[in-house]
Amino acid sequence: MKRYFSLSAIIVVMFMIILSTPLAISLFTQDLEVSKSEKRKLVQFPELSFTVDGIKTFPGTFEKYYKDHFGLRSQIVRLHNYTLCKLFKVSPTGMVIVGSDNWYFFNANGSLGDYLGRFHFTDNRLKDFESILLNRDAWLKKMGTHYIFLPIPNKETVYEEYLPRRIRKHKGVNKYTQVIEYLRSSGQFTNFIDTEALLLHLKQEQQVYLKTDSHWNNDGAFGVYQELINQLSKKLPNLQPLKQTSEKEWIEDFSGDLAIFMNLRGLVTETAPAINVERECKPSGMRRMTELKETAAYKDVEPHRLPVTNGCKKKEYSAIVIHDSFGNFLRKYLSQNFRKIIYIHHMNFEDAKVLIAKEQPDVVIDLRVARNLEKALMPDPELEQMIANQAENR
Repeated sequence: MKRYFSLSAIIVVMFMIILSTPLAISLFTQDLEVSKSEKRKLVQFPELSFTVDGIKTFPGTFEKYYKDHFGLRSQIVRLHNYTLCKLFKVSPTGMVIVGSDNWYFFNANGSLGDYLGRFHFTDNRLKDFESILLNRDAWLKKMGTHYIFLPIPNKETVYEEYLPRRIRKHKGVNKYTQVIEYLRSSGQFTNFIDTEALLLHLKQEQQVYLKTDSHWNNDGAFGVYQELINQLSKKLPNLQPLKQTSEKEWIEDFSGDLAIFMNLRGLVTETAPAINVERECKPSGMRRMTELKETAAYKDVEPHRLPVTNGCKKKEYSAIVIHDSFGNFLRKYLSQNFRKIIYIHHMNFEDAKVLIAKEQPDVVIDLRVARNLEKALMPDPELEQMIANQAENR
């Protein structure tokens, strides 16, 4: 009986310690205002108002506050997410799909719907897209600038074999395929690169997208960069792609944005390639073009959304790159190829026209991932009118 009582007492004490530890930790730690892993503001301690309504609402608001701030919350959430992800192959967030062989896929911004073919473009819509590209090309040609359209396939298109079978069996025709096949069959606009075909070819020799991230890796980006420069060199003959150094380096324990979305940075990892290239110019930091704030077209643009610029003074040509996050992977290569290069990350072509007209670069590269193709091909009545005026004045 005495032994039984001692064992019971130990269990009770341990249980009380487990229950009280989170409370004790929360009392002696400073409250966070933002959860970086969850990308949201945490509920702050509610003000106690000694009114009837204040007393009624306080318990509920305090409960929400405590759920966001109890001790060991972050560690418990990460353990829960890791168990779901690794043991049950279920994503702890709707933004990520868990695939096979430690592959993860982005499930936001219409990515899954695009893979399933839920976005069907009519022939008229596709013709409108073609007209938009033709108008851009014609406007740029007038100022002696070459234009190249660079759509990038979604990760699930290139590595669909790692998607869950329940998704693969419902595959449809995605936006990229619809646009590229229409452009190819029409034959009017030809200044584009079919990067999907290129990446599918490259993946036979090496991995071209990151497992834990929604983007391509450095190998995939470098392969597309080489093809881009080779295509541009037909119009700009002194342009040559950089050569990769013989020895490749690797980034150990890399956690991409999909791992971060699941709050599993450092727990869901991979080994990622880090490409070294032969440089003719020393890498220099990007300069934010804050002087654009003084112009009417960009005075309302937030400073961190303004274009950035750098380049290699030894080179001959200039360029403007309109891109999304995929374009960030190309900056370290392209900056070695151009005397001056401007990167526009947070604007579409129609917003960049003023800067393009001012700079009149040798080439404009227009890059966008497939799930965002519609944003890259928005109607531009102003440009349409400019092209119409040019036609009348011939």
